[in-house]
Amino acid sequence: MLEQDLKRAEKITRHTQRNWEESVPFPQPHTDKIVKFASESPSKNGLQYYDLAVVTDDSVKRALYDCTLGYTHNNSANVSIDNGRGLEKNSQVLAPLVLVWLNKYKKPDQSDDMVWTDAYHEDFELLERKGVDSSGQLKEFTSMHVGISSAYANLMAGALGYKTGFCRCFTNYYKLTHALGIDQKVELMLGIGEGNEVLKHNVNPDTNFEYGSVIKEPVKIIKI
Repeated sequence: MLEQDLKRAEKITRHTQRNWEESVPFPQPHTDKIVKFASESPSKNGLQYYDLAVVTDDSVKRALYDCTLGYTHNNSANVSIDNGRGLEKNSQVLAPLVLVWLNKYKKPDQSDDMVWTDAYHEDFELLERKGVDSSGQLKEFTSMHVGISSAYANLMAGALGYKTGFCRCFTNYYKLTHALGIDQKVELMLGIGEGNEVLKHNVNPDTNFEYGSVIKEPVKIIKI
């Protein structure tokens, strides 16, 4: 990938896309490229700390959307708040393609407490036989690997010319497992597709709610 392509991909995916062009299905070859890129990102000890759900079914996306209640933004004049919790859903998960990163080692019970999966115990024993501190590794490194994988997916999507929108605004993990039909904790979701050219990128097409925007804080670069 050339430097100019990387710059273009970064620019396209810089802001969260909240609405989508839904008139045509997402191209399967592009889905395959994005998923392959995401699933081949680096992983410690060769383990995969997550599973990746690829969602194109509209009814499933609507069910995920119903789980994202909780958006707040202090600078939004028209934000609805109930006891400090936002009442707006996050429409980036209505994209033509939605990727959902699932924790391989945790699943929620009906009270949303997390319990260990069979995969946790299997990988725990595998690492123990290798002399690795398996307990700390399996508990602490999932978020790191999801971050790396999702960044790979985001970059490839941008390189293919698609807008993207990350979503981490959800709290009812048990409801999410039923929406997906998969008994694992959802860690992160990413909507991918062409933006709706009629609306601003930050407008929910269902409610016309305009999400707030912020100026990104610069990263401190430390040269050593």
